[in-house]
Amino acid sequence: MATAFFHNGLTFECAIDGQLVVEGQRIPVVPIGKQFKTPLIPDAKRGSLIDLGRLIIDQSPQFRQLLKIKREHRAILDQGRRIWNEWRSQHPDVHPILSGSDLRGRRLSDFDFSYANLCQARLDNATLKNANFHQANLARARLHHANLTGANFCRTDLYETQFQNARLIRANLQGVQLAKTNFTGAHLVGCTVYGMSAWDVELEGAEQRGFIIRYRTRHERRGSRQDLHEGRLTVDDLQIAQFAYLLLNNKNIRGAISGLSAKSVLILGRFSDPRRKRVLNALRKELNAQGFIAMIFDFERPTRTDFTETIRILAGMSLFIIADVTTPRSVPAELQAIVPSYGIPVVPIVEEGRPVYSMLRDLMRFDSVLTPLVYDSLANLLKGFSQAVIGPALAQSKVLTDWKGTDKGTRHIRRYLP
Repeated sequence: MATAFFHNGLTFECAIDGQLVVEGQRIPVVPIGKQFKTPLIPDAKRGSLIDLGRLIIDQSPQFRQLLKIKREHRAILDQGRRIWNEWRSQHPDVHPILSGSDLRGRRLSDFDFSYANLCQARLDNATLKNANFHQANLARARLHHANLTGANFCRTDLYETQFQNARLIRANLQGVQLAKTNFTGAHLVGCTVYGMSAWDVELEGAEQRGFIIRYRTRHERRGSRQDLHEGRLTVDDLQIAQFAYLLLNNKNIRGAISGLSAKSVLILGRFSDPRRKRVLNALRKELNAQGFIAMIFDFERPTRTDFTETIRILAGMSLFIIADVTTPRSVPAELQAIVPSYGIPVVPIVEEGRPVYSMLRDLMRFDSVLTPLVYDSLANLLKGFSQAVIGPALAQSKVLTDWKGTDKGTRHIRRYLP
C-alpha cells in the first residue's frame, strides 16, 4: 500500500516495500543501511523515502523540466481566457501543469482546465463560474469561498480538496472522486452526482439540497426488445445520493441488503462494565458460529441524536435484536426509538438479581418485545442460547411477518348506522 505526498505541486507515493513513484513514474531506489539513494542524483542520500521524493522533485533534471513547463503554462494562463482557451483547443494533447499555482481571487470563469494538474493550487476566493475541470487533478487544492457555479467536475480527482464556504451551485459532480474532501460550510445545490464516489467527506454546516441522480431503466417489450427510459431522483444529502443510486441501479446491492437483513442480529448494551462486555462479546461469537451476522453497538459514550439514528438504521436491517438491560443506562432510550417504529423481535436479557426497569415493562405491550430472559451465569446463557433466544426470536419474527402480510380488509360506515 502506498501513501501519497505532495511537494511543489507534484505528487509522489511511498510504498511500504520501498518503492517510490513520482508523478506516475517509478523511481529506482537503492537502500544503503538506514538511508536511501537514487541513480537520478548519484551523490545524494536521504534518511527516508519521503525526503528522497522531495529531493528528486527539487533537483532531478527530469522533474525540474516539469517545473519549467509549469511556468510556461502559467504564462499562457495569465494572458486571459481567450488566449488560454484557444491554446487548449489548438493543443488538445497537452495536459496543463498548474500545480501549486497561486490563483487566489482570480477571475477564471469559463476557463478550460480539463486534464490539468492543479494539485495544491491556491484558488481561494476565485471566480470560476462554468469552469471546466473535466478529469483534472485538484488534489489538496484550496478553493475556500470560491464561486464554482455551473463548474464541471466530471471525473475530477478531488482528494483532500478544500471547498470551505465555496459555492457549487448546479455544479456537475458526475463521476467525481471525493476522498477526505472538505465541504465545510459550502453550498451544494442542484448538483448532478451520477457515478460519484465519496469517502470520508466533511460536510459540517454545508447546504445540501437538490442533488440530481439520472439513471436508466430497462422495460421489456414483446419478443427480445427492450426500451431504455431515463429516470431522475432528487435527494438532499450528498452521501445518501451515492447510496440511493446504488440501490436503484445495482441488483447485487439490493440482494446484499436483503441477505444482510435475513442474517443480521443487533446486540445492544454497555461496554464500560467489563462483565457486560464479556457477555456481549460471547453472544456475538455464538451468533457468528450459528451463521448469523452479529452487530454490536457500544453505549460507552453518552447517547446523542446521531447515535439513536444510527441504531434505528441498524435495527431496520436486523432480523432480531438482543438487548442487555442488566445495566440500563442508555439502552432504554434506544429501545424506545426502535420498538414503536419497527416490527422486529427484541429479546431483553437480564442478569439474575437485577431489576427489570419500568420503561421496558411499558414497551412489552408491543408484540415485538419478548418476555425478558433472566440468566444466572454466562455458561448457562450460552448453553440454552439457541432454545431461549434464537428460537423464540425467529418464531416471533415469522408471526410479525405473517401479520404484516395479512389482508385486514375494510369496514363500511353502514355497519354502524342505526
